[in-house]
Amino acid sequence: MYPARNLKPRLSDQPAARDDPNLHPDYGGFYDLFSKWAPRPRTPGAGRPTTCIDGKTCKPSSTNRKESIMNMLRLRGTSCLTVCAMVLLAIVAFGWTSTAEANSSEGATILNVVQVDFADASGTVTYTATASSTVTINLVEQAVTLSGAPTAGSPGDTAAAPGNQTVASGATASYVYAITGNANGEDTIDLSHTVNSATDVAAGYTVTYSTIDHDGSTVITSGDPASITLGGAVAIGAVDADTVQFPGGALSGFSVGDIVVIDGVDYEVSGVTVGSAASHDNLGAVAHSDQGTTTNEVLGTLDLIANANPNGSNTAPALAALAAGTVVAEQILVQVDVTATANNPTTDGVVVHTLNTDYNNDATDDTTISNTTTFSTVGLTIQKDVQNVTAGGGYGASGTGDPGDILEYRLTIANTSGDATDVTITDIVPDYTTLVVFSDSYDGTVSGGFSATDLFAYADDGTNTTDLTVQATDDEDTTVAAGNASAQAAGSTLTIFVGSGAADTTDTGGTVTSSDTIYVYYQVQID
Repeated sequence: MYPARNLKPRLSDQPAARDDPNLHPDYGGFYDLFSKWAPRPRTPGAGRPTTCIDGKTCKPSSTNRKESIMNMLRLRGTSCLTVCAMVLLAIVAFGWTSTAEANSSEGATILNVVQVDFADASGTVTYTATASSTVTINLVEQAVTLSGAPTAGSPGDTAAAPGNQTVASGATASYVYAITGNANGEDTIDLSHTVNSATDVAAGYTVTYSTIDHDGSTVITSGDPASITLGGAVAIGAVDADTVQFPGGALSGFSVGDIVVIDGVDYEVSGVTVGSAASHDNLGAVAHSDQGTTTNEVLGTLDLIANANPNGSNTAPALAALAAGTVVAEQILVQVDVTATANNPTTDGVVVHTLNTDYNNDATDDTTISNTTTFSTVGLTIQKDVQNVTAGGGYGASGTGDPGDILEYRLTIANTSGDATDVTITDIVPDYTTLVVFSDSYDGTVSGGFSATDLFAYADDGTNTTDLTVQATDDEDTTVAAGNASAQAAGSTLTIFVGSGAADTTDTGGTVTSSDTIYVYYQVQID
């Protein structure tokens, strides 16, 4: 007989385990299966725990780790199924984490219909009654994806975000961002922008944004819209290469012409069928004794074509094998325009801006994107040199001459950065000299008088040349220069309008770009 301390108390009307240690523990009291309390076997193999395998026959065994855990968890009258369920519950509670992503569309309806069949007391008449309940799937909001506008080489939301830009002072830099939803339904995204810093720019700089069509030019909403609405749904499959199916009634937020992203590729919506959810007459909260009627679900569909816009990948749909659970998300383009003027002639202006999105309307920016715009200062310079044409020699900052000698002045307008606009030169006929004018061409026949058609200057931009007339009612060359002279005597004003768009008739200076160098020549005679 085994020591009494090795036995558990009697648990049922079955014979006590101490009376027959070969009985399976579930037949009555059972042993604590920790090895220190296990009864010693009657057969060879002493020192190992006894395992009962058929309810009556026990044998020594080498209990593995799994069995040990089960033995430790075994409770009176507790089956293995119950223990396994407890273990599974523990894993779910502590070992698994849920994801915020949804595998079903917002607005999809879960319909459940129960049926009961019964007969009257005689058993001769049978009846059927049904009842139902519905559950509507909620919106699961997700942070959006910010990227560059799609292209053939970078479709969907895979394009790199726009890079920083350098523009001329006073110009506008435009950044186009693609905002792609990730939610399982129609979601409203708050938009805002922040000017992180603005240095060395004049007051009055602007940073504005608008939503634009994928054609790149059509403005949808201007004036810094406070929010955008992005359609979203979870597909249940595809009908064919260009038609995707969804739960009935779960396609809110989509319209013909929308751009959607599926598995990283952008397409244009050419047709929308919303469909309808399944329904049943006998809804819950009320008892029913009749069968009721079930209305079957009508699936929704999106018909798609290639996004052939300038901001599109132009990829034809090939979605026949689309996997169920794939998110179909709308994409909207936002253009940010930054305009500023550098206020220091030797330092570029800089504006840093950020576009912010908030997907769950909690006033916290969830996804942001920033860019730096540099506004180049205008590197325009002017240089004046002189040479004595009569005596010969090159141009220099100074020279000598005798009365009667002809001097030629060379004005050099050069620009190394930015675009200089309304460029206008004003010069004066020097003291002790008289302006030389020509009757046919610069360096041609000297005019004996001073008529409106006489020429007083010559301009050269390295590609084009032009002679400038005295009169103020003509535009000699609107790509190089135009100008006029008020008189020949010392102190008379010479006005020259330089660069593209220069006009003498409207007294308008032209534009000299960062790569332009323009020379202007005129001659005087020493009195």
